Amino acid sequence: MADELERRDARPVDGEPPHVHVRTIVIRPTTALGRFALAAGLVTAGVLLVSVGLALVAGLAVAAAVAGVGVVAYRALARGRVAPAGAPPASATRLDPSREVFLPKPKD
Repeated sequence: MADELERRDARPVDGEPPHVHVRTIVIRPTTALGRFALAAGLVTAGVLLVSVGLALVAGLAVAAAVAGVGVVAYRALARGRVAPAGAPPASATRLDPSREVFLPKPKD
């Protein structure tokens, strides 16, 4: 089969694209028990995927809650040593309104 693949030309011949062979698997149960087993297996796989996804989301929520509690606890313990959230640093200079620059007014 490898020899056949090597000999094939991938370029289109007469404007036609090259042939692509795709291997497909078809499951067609013939009995009612086989159909039921296939349906049950598919539903079980879906439930497992959804439950794993929910478990991941729940784990992220717990991790975020633990991190939030940790930050709040740290700020409570270091109350006098930590600047409040959003406060400018002590070395920040204040804005001076007298140094504002305005664009010239357009002429009418």
